[in-house]
Amino acid sequence: MFGFILGIVLYLLPQRFTAANVPKLQECTQESFSAKLQAGRMSFIYFGRQVSPAIALFLEELERSAEALEDYGISVAKVNCSKADVEKYCASEKVLKKSYLFRGSEVLRSFDIDTVFDVNAIVSHVLFTVLFNEVRSVQIPAELLSIERLAKGKVDVVFGHVQALGLPEHRALMEAAFVYGTKYQFVLTTGGPVLKHLGVEDPSSLQAGLWFLHCKDVSRVSDRCTHTVMRKPLTTLNLHTFLQMMDVPLLTEDAADPAEVDVVYSHLHVPVLFLFAQPHTLALDRTTAESLAWRLRGEVGVVLIHRGGTDATATQKYNAAYKLPEEGATLKYITFNSVEDAVKLFREKTLPEGNRDDDEDEDEWAVLDVLDDEVAESVYRDRGLTLDLEPVAELTGDTFNGAVARRGLTAVLFYVKWDAVSMAVLQSFIEVAEALKDVLDVVLASVDCGEWTDVCSSQQISSYPKVLMYRPGELAQPYRGMLGTDMCVCVCVVARAEELSVQLPALLVSRWPGVRSQAHAIRLSSVQELLTLIRRLLLEPFPELTVDNLPWYLEQKKPLLLLFAHDGGAEKADALLEIRGLLEKGQLDAYLPCWIHMGRTPAGRSVLETYLGFLPQLPALVLSQLSTGGEVFHFPTERPLLEGTVLQWLHSVESGMEKSTGVVTDGTWTPAVPFYDFLSIMDEEMPGYASQRDPKTKTTSTKGPEEQDPGSPVNSPSPHRHSEL
Repeated sequence: MFGFILGIVLYLLPQRFTAANVPKLQECTQESFSAKLQAGRMSFIYFGRQVSPAIALFLEELERSAEALEDYGISVAKVNCSKADVEKYCASEKVLKKSYLFRGSEVLRSFDIDTVFDVNAIVSHVLFTVLFNEVRSVQIPAELLSIERLAKGKVDVVFGHVQALGLPEHRALMEAAFVYGTKYQFVLTTGGPVLKHLGVEDPSSLQAGLWFLHCKDVSRVSDRCTHTVMRKPLTTLNLHTFLQMMDVPLLTEDAADPAEVDVVYSHLHVPVLFLFAQPHTLALDRTTAESLAWRLRGEVGVVLIHRGGTDATATQKYNAAYKLPEEGATLKYITFNSVEDAVKLFREKTLPEGNRDDDEDEDEWAVLDVLDDEVAESVYRDRGLTLDLEPVAELTGDTFNGAVARRGLTAVLFYVKWDAVSMAVLQSFIEVAEALKDVLDVVLASVDCGEWTDVCSSQQISSYPKVLMYRPGELAQPYRGMLGTDMCVCVCVVARAEELSVQLPALLVSRWPGVRSQAHAIRLSSVQELLTLIRRLLLEPFPELTVDNLPWYLEQKKPLLLLFAHDGGAEKADALLEIRGLLEKGQLDAYLPCWIHMGRTPAGRSVLETYLGFLPQLPALVLSQLSTGGEVFHFPTERPLLEGTVLQWLHSVESGMEKSTGVVTDGTWTPAVPFYDFLSIMDEEMPGYASQRDPKTKTTSTKGPEEQDPGSPVNSPSPHRHSEL
């Protein structure tokens, strides 16, 4: 019997080794490629012909990734176009620099081989594409808060940060998202203000990080999702352990001896802290244990031991015990004087792992130190950086001519990927495109001259990076300004001044998207006049008049088209909308349209009653010509307050067909009663009491009247004059 079993084992072992030696990276023929697409599975395929040293290194990494991606149901293959000339993918040398991710016959995404440069980059980018709809990307706090708001009461959020896509940390996060994506909402960021929102003081110094946002148990929308930070390095094993820790109870209670307690933390290979509770202080001890468990969540498992259930002397002498996850570690008893003592103990226990992290950082900086070329150093540091080119149109040989011919203004950046300056300018160019996304007829595009050499040659591009400005029917103009974000935005906006038929220099005022911009030529001789013009242009086109801002608008010397409205109501909103519609169409340029909220500005009631002599039904529309005679016209209340009727009424006023409702006199504002000379009245009652006293004639003597010399003459009060009158 023993010999029979041994024979089976000896027979199976060679079979296993033979299967393990089968290469995971398949080489497809034209027929097997078509069969692979028809199978409907995920496939990551590289098309190549000549194998250069760089391509050979890539193929080694591709073969390593084949085994990793097989675990996720994604097959990896290569096609030798010299043997199997696959139509469309083997047609051009430019295409041979790319790998493709297929879902069946559909191409999900193509990757430059410079982007998928090693096994970590391949696995992370492929999984990121597969999970594109499941893993959200954010950069600003508002985006993260929006995700939190949707997740409250439904699901917890796993928020990860990596410095660049394609790094090992990115791979670990994507592998976790593939496994836990149905249980948690995964969110990814590569930096930005969102990290400061989570309490990171210096985001640039953080290589990678992960936060667990507890949103599932939040019931009220106004409450924030508390978060737990993963303090260990972002690796697949650490991330798996951390997420398992998030799934176990915050605090476990038991009455057995600590050495006999079997908890899930032991199987996760994390430290376990046992806190001993007294029967008469159980509630207070439980609160303390929960507080400590929150502080150490994700790092240490906390167990509350009821002392009444064990008679061990150690639990009476000490108030805590802990056990480290190392093999052979024994249970150690200890007495903590505060929660901070316990936190400090376990943070120090994990310090050696943090030191190993620092050593890895020092190794990377050591590599950078030997790079004596500044550009080479920048390229090495940003070798894994992938920019989001969605805001910038990527032009090719087929789309270039059509793109620059059909837009008002097209700014095109010509760059090469291996140039560090080009990549820095491309990043600024993306920010410019984001800033100008609401500006009409301005498009930012880019051309990769390393891939589309024919386009760059036809445009006579000899240095990189370079920006050309295109207008339909005109020759391309080189951009000679600075390549920073702010300067590029200014140049693109100012370039539109030619379309507005205004003589330069000019001020271009754009108030909000969708509203035509206003151009104002500058013909001023002093800085003060320019400031006055800018202050006037910054005034709201349809303001709410208040006591504070009224003088600024009266300085324009335009007839006031005043809408008096009360609190709320659909009538007020409709009236404001109708007036704003006329304003946006440019049909109220001769007037100053404004409105008064009768609730916030009570003086509006007196103004309206002064204008008309009575209080009409609100909303009421009044035209006040203060600068040209002071006539006041009231829009008839029986007419509907619509754009057409208001415009017709204004034309009737201009042609003299409407009668004025009243006149505001432009007289001198004098006191209502004669001036009361109260000083003279005081002098009549007590002569000399209200007289002006000159401080210089005051005596410094401290003598009283009874101490004066008997022979000194008494000065009679001299007549005085009230100079203030």
